Amino acid sequence: MAAEAKLDATNVVVLGAWNPAILQPQWVAKQVFGIEGDLAVQWEVSFVANAPPRFTLGDVRFMPAYDRLTLVPQGLDAAQLATCENALRTILTSLPHTPISAFGINYSFEDATPSTGLQALFLDTEGLAEAANLNFEPRAMAVQRAMAIPPYVLNFTRSLDNNGVAGYKFNFHYDVTDTAAAAELLNGALAGTLATARQILAVYDALQ
Repeated sequence: MAAEAKLDATNVVVLGAWNPAILQPQWVAKQVFGIEGDLAVQWEVSFVANAPPRFTLGDVRFMPAYDRLTLVPQGLDAAQLATCENALRTILTSLPHTPISAFGINYSFEDATPSTGLQALFLDTEGLAEAANLNFEPRAMAVQRAMAIPPYVLNFTRSLDNNGVAGYKFNFHYDVTDTAAAAELLNGALAGTLATARQILAVYDALQ
């Protein structure tokens, strides 16, 4: 079975010093989407202490916090990615003096029924049992790689959990401290990074 996207773990995060009092639905609607008047805002209630507020406008979920701004597309088709990307670029250019330190684009995929061959690849213990003279049965494993692919560093994690579910997490990390530069780097970035993630996933899907 091919890996499927986890939409709740797909997002773009800009680290910085944000003012959530500005990033309210009325401001976002007017400045980002050009909407004035009555708003169709979908609020989400979190039961996690001190969790940032969440609201959805224009097919994008916004999660403004003091140390980061997170935007979540509602799907992975080209139009939904472009809406999310353009919303964030507009915010960055509308608030040019906001101190930022980096941004990241995150995707997560899961394969609930990986083949036996694929599981064996994940559970390769590199001869640890024999070398350390330990008698154990591997149950879960995670392998992390950091790959410099300018203009970003891809932090890629593949894992197999106790239930035999294979996971693939992609963090495309951009070191940038200027909002204008970040907006420029974001141009086409969501579609481009998703294509890279799927290119890597195809390698593992081929092992099924």
